[in-house]
Amino acid sequence: SEASFGSVRDPSAGAQAEEILKEALNTHPRRFEIHLKLLEIYAKRKDLPAFDPVARELFAGFVAATGS
Repeated sequence: SEASFGSVRDPSAGAQAEEILKEALNTHPRRFEIHLKLLEIYAKRKDLPAFDPVARELFAGFVAATGS
């Protein structure tokens, strides 16, 4: 089952979810779904400075994993 990672209505839940996801990303850097959840949080916040490095990391990891 998929966990819920906060909502736009509850910024503290979003911040808590962000921290959990960042920790998970450090532990499992090849789990692309973690990147996607973080990107979802940053996109909802319109936080480009946070979004950009995660998007670049996801893209680089995807290219490396697929050899594309």
